[in-house]
Order: sequence, then structure tokens, then C-alpha cells
Amino acid sequence: MSWRLISLVVLALVGSGYAVADLVPLLSDEGMRLLIGSSGGSGREYVELSANLQTQVNQAFCGVATAATLLNTLEVGNRPVDETYYPYHFFTQKDIFEVDCVRAVNSHGNPSGMDYEYVRHHGLTLQQVAGILACFANVTVYSPSSFSIQAFRETVKHSLQKGAGIAVNVNRHTLHQVGGGHFSPIAAFNEKLDMMLFMDVARYKYSPAWIPVENLYDAMNTIDPSEDAKRGWIVARRPPNAMPKKIVGQLDLGAGDTAVGEFDAGPRQRPGFVHLLVGPAIAVVLFASMAVAIQRRRQAYKDIDNI
Repeated sequence: MSWRLISLVVLALVGSGYAVADLVPLLSDEGMRLLIGSSGGSGREYVELSANLQTQVNQAFCGVATAATLLNTLEVGNRPVDETYYPYHFFTQKDIFEVDCVRAVNSHGNPSGMDYEYVRHHGLTLQQVAGILACFANVTVYSPSSFSIQAFRETVKHSLQKGAGIAVNVNRHTLHQVGGGHFSPIAAFNEKLDMMLFMDVARYKYSPAWIPVENLYDAMNTIDPSEDAKRGWIVARRPPNAMPKKIVGQLDLGAGDTAVGEFDAGPRQRPGFVHLLVGPAIAVVLFASMAVAIQRRRQAYKDIDNI
């Protein structure tokens, strides 16, 4: 077997996300068990984010794809209208640059400001992604220089529970992956096994995977040479005046300026008497249907024996 073929095989394995040490692919039995056992147990956070997950349009757009993913998930107000999807409001990795506030984000003297071409050539730093998100959401930036790994756990746990979005800026080398600095959102946290679900926006390269929190923190606790500062994570919360167009169950996903761990999810509607009876009634119907099906199958087997 030639070295070229061996290299292709290794690259294919690494690219699939299945050959990286300590990472558990979401689309595996163990990965699904981790999702079921994540905080809350419903997988709601994962479903909301995965429904809006964007694949970065080029290899420098991980920060833009992550920002667009979080903003669409949060359903913030003041969303632009891309000509492709007119008249619907939806963040793409193109129309996000049409907002004046985004173009004003620090682009280190680029004459046309923060635009598509600038990012295509330079990528984005942690502060720049935070600046883009801050045009539409309430944003807090965290650095391993100031916040411990336990603070990271608590921040992610409470943010996910309250419908906030989390973006992490990591060094792929620390995770034994191919590449350098990278952004992607976090969709779930399994406290028991201390792993977080990393929804890679480079979906052509790596599939979603569970990463041990210690490994993820170490990957953020690295220097971004483009700004000579530590990487870190960002929490984006929907402003209080930007109500979502969809409500999940009875949970108000709005968030304000309160600190992590002090989110006000709003009052929850208590189920009425009729609602309390619906679940047991459905269970009885399903049980009766199963019993009938089993009886019919047994009768079919008897008929076959009599042939």
C-alpha cells in the first residue's frame, strides 16, 4: 500500500471524527446515550441548535457560521433579509455583513470595515465574533485566564437550561484534530460523564462529537496569535424585547441582562385536570393496541401450525 493511499485513509478517518482520541461521535450508540443523559434529558437544546446549524461556506468562516447559527436559534429581532430567502428574515453567512453594526466591528483598519472579503482572508477572533453577536444579542465573553474549568461547566449548564447560545473558540491541535483556531457552538452537556456536545460547523470535515470538558477547556486555554490573547467562550442571550416567534412547551426562552445562574425563565403554566388525564389515556390506548396486536400474531401462528 502506497504512502499516498495510507495518508488518504488516515485523513478520511480523522475527518469523520471517529478516529480522534477521547471524542465520541454523536451518531453512535454511545453518543446517543450521552445525549439522552445530558442536562435536562430532553435533548431540546440540541434539537433547537441542530435545526439551525450552518456549515461554514469556506475554511475561514467558522466564526461567521457559528454566529449565524446562534442568532437563528435565538430568533433575535432585527434579522436581515437575504435576497435568496426574501421576504423572510434569516441570518446567512452573507447577509449578516449587511447590518451597519456588524460592519462597524473592529476589522483592524480594513477600509470597507467588517465584510465578507475581510473574514475570508483573515478569519475572526474571539472579540470579533462577540462583537458581531452583540449587534443582536446580550453577550458575555469568558477567558480561561479569568474563569476556571468549573466556571465553564456552570456557565454552559445554566446557559443551555435557559435557552442561551454558547460558542467556543478552540485550538484544534489540542484536540488532536487537523487545523488551527476554530469556532463552533455547544449543544448539550452531560454532567455525569463530564462531556459537552461540540457541533462542528466544518461539517464537511468533522461530525458532531462529545468532547471531555477538560479537553475542551484546554483547547480554549491557548493563545490566538492574531490578537496575542487567550481564546475562550461566548454566551449569547436573547434581549428581553426580542420575543421568539415559537415557544417550546410552556418555557419562555427569553433572557435578560441577569448573571449566569440567575436567569428568569418566567412563569410556567400549570397543567389543568384534562391535561393530566391525557398522558395516562394515551398510555392505556397504546397498551390495548399492543395487546390486540400480540393476540392477533399468536392466532396467526396457530393458523400456520394448522396448515
